[in-house]
Amino acid sequence: IGPLKIERLDFSDHHSFSSHDLQLIQDTLKKLVYQHKNNAVVLVTEKDYDRDPDVLRALDAKVWVLSSCLQIIPHEGQGDDEFMRKVREIITASRHVKL
Repeated sequence: IGPLKIERLDFSDHHSFSSHDLQLIQDTLKKLVYQHKNNAVVLVTEKDYDRDPDVLRALDAKVWVLSSCLQIIPHEGQGDDEFMRKVREIITASRHVKL
């Protein structure tokens, strides 16, 4: 069964949640719970959660964190090994740069 209702609140990248933002999120949660007689869930990216976890934990709802990972997909012989070789090459070159 999919979600009954999705209410989207967008914030800019690197946004710090203000008390007004938190009130907006809480009001939206209350409205969804009232309308659908169901527990609401807040879904955030891992990056947003890490920015201010205490603020998100204080919400009166479940907070689910969307986590992702990087996967190197080989293409024409360039997989994990080639990627790591290039990373080491860049790190080594950056050590020789004078700031």
